[in-house]
Amino acid sequence: LDKGRAGERYLVTGHSTTVRELAVAAQEVTGKRPPVFTSPLWLAKCSAPILEGWAKMWKKPPLYTRESVQVLGDNDDFDHSKASRELGHSPRKLVDSLRDTYAWFESAGMLE
Repeated sequence: LDKGRAGERYLVTGHSTTVRELAVAAQEVTGKRPPVFTSPLWLAKCSAPILEGWAKMWKKPPLYTRESVQVLGDNDDFDHSKASRELGHSPRKLVDSLRDTYAWFESAGMLE
């Protein structure tokens, strides 16, 4: 608010990461091993409707949905250098954000 220029837009983002890197970072926070297999995006897109159908039949939430796969596959070509340069933005490490997220979920009673 104090450093930004009127009429300008800034991407205050972190770093791009793969699903595999996210799983490994989550392991560092939770101690739980990441999945052995990480599905290629094309396979996840093809299998999402099937998983959604099974989930509906068994009245359970699906492992992932078409929408969640779409979000993972969306363009991650973002650049926060303008925000870093003009606003002093410094993205934090993914593992730090995950640690805070898990702590919040735990304090909210959302984890077993």
